[in-house]
Parts: sequence; structure tokens; C-alpha cells
Amino acid sequence: MAIKIDWNKVDNALMAGASGNEICGLLGISFDTLARKVLKERNMPFADYKASKRAKGDSLLRVKQYDSALNGSVPMQIWLGKNRLGQTDKKEVISENKNINTFDLSTLTDEQLEQLASLTALIQPDTSGEGQTDVS
Repeated sequence: MAIKIDWNKVDNALMAGASGNEICGLLGISFDTLARKVLKERNMPFADYKASKRAKGDSLLRVKQYDSALNGSVPMQIWLGKNRLGQTDKKEVISENKNINTFDLSTLTDEQLEQLASLTALIQPDTSGEGQTDVS
């Protein structure tokens, strides 16, 4: 009896990052059987098939993360800023006596970071020129 492969299961598992052995466990077949079926029915070696599906999964995930950030997810905006733009949580502050203090903000929660941002906005000097009165 010929073994029938559920290619939707295989493709979804590969897009999610599953290994060949994990897929074999899911389907109840050996890796040799899977590799032969991929070669015969998909016309490429398993490694190439796996790489193409993994790349598709990575691309779909990247789009979802980006959409999430653009739709207002502050944690995703922070994560993408750090991982894509090289931003960090550390800020150098130079005091009047020229000592440099470094603060590690990586242990703060998103709520604490938002509170810090609000407080920082309150103490920032107004450089726009608005709100200043002419005293001459």
C-alpha cells in the first residue's frame, strides 16, 4: 500500500520551523520515506524543500510582526527597534560635573517604560518656542 502524505501538514510544520524528524513523528513515517516522497512528488531534495517552506514561514511571520508594530503594539515596536534597527535600552546621561551615568532599562516592564517616557516628557525643556512669554 502506498503511503499518502498530507502535504498541508508537512508544509505548515516546515513553515513553523519543524525538523524533518519532527514531521516524520507527526506523520508516523521514517525520514527516508519522507525524503523519497518529497523528491518524487515535489521534484526536489528534502533540504531544498524544507528551506523554501521555512523561508515562506519566516516571511509570513516578519509581515505579521511588522503589521503588529504598525497597528500600535508597543512591545513589538520595541522588539523590532532593537533587532532590526540596533536600538538599545541603555541611555547615557551627562551631568553637570561631566560624570557619565549609564542606566540599564532592560529590566523594566513595558508599563514602567511608558511611565518613564511620560515623566521624561514632563521634565524635557520646551525648545519649540511655544509657551514662552516675551518679557521685554
